[in-house]
Parts: sequence; structure tokens; C-alpha cells
Amino acid sequence: MSLQHLRILIVEDEYLLGVSLYDSLERLGATVVGPIGNIPDALHILAQCEVDLAVLDIDLRGVAVYPVADTLQDMRVPFLFSTGYDETSVPVRFRNHPLVRKPCEIDSLVAAIESLIGMQPQAPGTSRQPAGGAAARDADIQV
Repeated sequence: MSLQHLRILIVEDEYLLGVSLYDSLERLGATVVGPIGNIPDALHILAQCEVDLAVLDIDLRGVAVYPVADTLQDMRVPFLFSTGYDETSVPVRFRNHPLVRKPCEIDSLVAAIESLIGMQPQAPGTSRQPAGGAAARDADIQV
């Protein structure tokens, strides 16, 4: 599995989960932004740089992540939810976005990411590139 050329935003308030997700996605070749643990910082990041997709925890210390999801949707950036909640807790407007239940295996998360960006599994040793996106752009991001 390779996520090369993808810039992935992680919005996760549980530090150890965020760092674990960061490490796993980075090992698979992604450029990872985050983990970001709150809505204002996530919105600030989105105002400063482009990302190819985002992984969002629904509950950020009691505050729903939906303003970030609204912004991503307005920006036409694909995203998925990584949460302990089930799909009935997600507002109807977001039910077309994948939901990966925590705790999740990295293979499940990568499969959801691949479905988001329309990647098809490829032979080992070949790189994957999304159709367009911001992966090639580097931005200095300060929170």
C-alpha cells in the first residue's frame, strides 16, 4: 500500500491516536498535516494550505467536528470520519462520506482513503497519484 503524493489532514483530539495515525499514514508515503485537536486550528490550517483529503474524529472534546466537515465540503476536499460513533450519529448531509469505526486497522482506513480518491489497487512497487490535488504543494503551516 502506498499513499505517496497525498497530503492528508488529521483532525483528532486524542494525542496517542493522532500520533499513531500520523505515523501509519506517513509510513505509507503520505504527507500528513496534524494531528490537529480542535476546530479553530483545523480551520486555520485549511485557510493556509490545501490538502488532498482529511480524516476527521467526530467528537473533539465534546465539540462536533462538523464546521470543519462543512468547510471541506465547500472546498470539495474528500474526507472521512474516524470515530467510535455509528453512522446514525452523523448528520444526513454527511452520510455520503465514509465512516471508519475506532479502533480501526490501518488497512481499513487505507481502503476508505483509496475509495475516497478513486484509487485502484496497483501492483507492488508502482506509485499512485490522485487526479489533481495539492500533494505537490508545500506550505509553511503554523498553528
